[in-house]
Amino acid sequence: MAGNEAPDLIMVDMRLCDMDGIAVIRLIQSNPLIAEIPIVVISAAPAAGLADKARAAGAKEYLQKPIQLQTLQDVIQKYTNGKK
Repeated sequence: MAGNEAPDLIMVDMRLCDMDGIAVIRLIQSNPLIAEIPIVVISAAPAAGLADKARAAGAKEYLQKPIQLQTLQDVIQKYTNGKK
């Protein structure tokens, strides 16, 4: 879907039905058509260790739930440059 839609930003949760967030990040990074799209991880899992793994896989940010609305808005703004 990301390859067809060309989003400005991809948000990934760490816990998914089919695979974990790290696998999704690696899959995105392996596709040259979408590898440059910034990835932000949002997770309820404690950041210790997982944040480092997510960044090593290619994520730009790791946000831990619950997320303050202003923090989320700031991160979206940072990676989309205010695009609408």
